[in-house]
Amino acid sequence: MDYTIHNYIENPLDAAALNDLVALVGGDPAEMVRASLDETSAEAVVAHLVDNPADMQRPIAVLNGKAVIGRPAERVLEIL
Repeated sequence: MDYTIHNYIENPLDAAALNDLVALVGGDPAEMVRASLDETSAEAVVAHLVDNPADMQRPIAVLNGKAVIGRPAERVLEIL
């Protein structure tokens, strides 16, 4: 199985990549942010993470067009 680890601090995701990731994770976009936000729409979450990449919840596992926030770690099993 191939996998990639993306260091989003050294190489932050752009808005397009973050929009794709928000769509793959689904659910409440605010769950992808480690800080509390006043506005929790997908657009607000993406804008916040573009400016503050360290606030991204991690890890996020992506496989075969699906993604989950890996907290707790057992959630990764959902996409395997």
